[in-house]
Amino acid sequence: MSRITWLDTGRGLAIILLIFAHYIGALESRGIISEEVLNWLKAFFRIATPYFILIFGFTFFIAYSRKVDGLSSMPSLYQKLKVRIFKIFIAREMIVLILAFRFPEMMDQLFTIMIYQQFAKGGEILTFYLMAVALAPLAILWMKRVNTSTALVSIFSLYIGSYAIGLSFGAADNSNLFRVLFYNVYPFFPFFALALIGMLIAKDFRSLSNLTVVKVYGSLSAFLIIGSIIGFNLIDDQPLIKLALAKYKAPPHPLYMSLYLGLSIAVTMLVAVLSQFKGWIAKIKSVVDTIGRNSLASYVLHYALYFSVPLAALAPSHNKLVEVFTFILLMILFYLLIVIRDEQKRNGHSIWQFKFLMPIANR
Repeated sequence: MSRITWLDTGRGLAIILLIFAHYIGALESRGIISEEVLNWLKAFFRIATPYFILIFGFTFFIAYSRKVDGLSSMPSLYQKLKVRIFKIFIAREMIVLILAFRFPEMMDQLFTIMIYQQFAKGGEILTFYLMAVALAPLAILWMKRVNTSTALVSIFSLYIGSYAIGLSFGAADNSNLFRVLFYNVYPFFPFFALALIGMLIAKDFRSLSNLTVVKVYGSLSAFLIIGSIIGFNLIDDQPLIKLALAKYKAPPHPLYMSLYLGLSIAVTMLVAVLSQFKGWIAKIKSVVDTIGRNSLASYVLHYALYFSVPLAALAPSHNKLVEVFTFILLMILFYLLIVIRDEQKRNGHSIWQFKFLMPIANR
C-alpha cells in the first residue's frame, strides 16, 4: 500500500465527489434516472464533504508535520500559508460571482455576501477550508504533543460539545458567526473534529505496517458503517431519504458523522490499494491526480459547469441530450485548462497564480 503517491488521488477524488453531489440531481430532473435511484446516489455522495475534510486533515499533517517543531516554527509556516489562505478567499469570491449569474436574485445582496454578511448558495465549504488551514498548524503542534488516547478524547469532546451547542440553539440563532461555527453551512467545529481525526490517522499511519493498517482501519470502517446503518434504522423509518436530503447535516448528527467517516476510511483504503495497479486504472489515477494537485481551481471551475445550460439553449434543437453533451464538452474543456495549469505549475512558471494580487497578500 503506497504511503504517499495516492494523496493527490485522494484529494482529486474528494473534488470529483463534490462535483457529483452538486450535479447528480440534474439527471433526475431531466428524466435520465428515477427518483429512487437519485435518493440512493445522493445519500452516497453525501460522503463528499466528510471525505474532503478527512483527506484535508490527513494530507495537511503529512505535508506540514515535519515543519512544525514548536511555537517558534509558526511565523515562518504562516508566512508560507498566507498566500494559500488568500487564494482560498479569492476562490470563494469567484464562486459567489459565478453563482450570481445562476441565481439573479443574489445580485441585490452580492456585496453583503462577498463580505460574509450573508451566505452564498454554494461554495461555503471554502469558508470552512480557509478557517481550517488557518488553524491547522496549531492543531498539528497540539497533535504531536499528546498521545493517541488524549487526542481521541479531546476530539470526541470537541465534536460532542459543538454538536450540543448547535443542536440547542439551531435555527433560532440568526448569527452568521454562530451558524459558521456550530450549525449549518459546513459548521466549523463539528467538521474540524473530522479533520483532526484525519491528522490523527496520518500521525499513526507512518508507524503502522500495511497489514496492520488494513486490519485496524478496515475493522473500524466496517464497525462504523454497520453500526450507523443499524442506528439510523432504529431512529428513522426513512433514513435513506433523510440522508439524501441532508436532514442530518445541520448540525451533523453523530450517526451521520459515523457513517460517512466509516465510508471515507473505506474509500481511502480502496484508493490506496488501487493506486498500485497499472493499465487503465493508472490512467484514471493520472487524471484524478491532476485534479487533486489543482483542487482549488478544479472546485471553482466546477461551478462554471452551470453555463452548459444557457450554452445548450443556443443550439438549434434544444433537448436534454444536447444539455448533457454540452456539459461533458465543457467539463473536458475545463479539464484541459487544469492540465495546462498543472504543467505550468510543475515547470515552475504557472500563468494562474494571481500574481497581480500577491502584493496585497504579502503585506
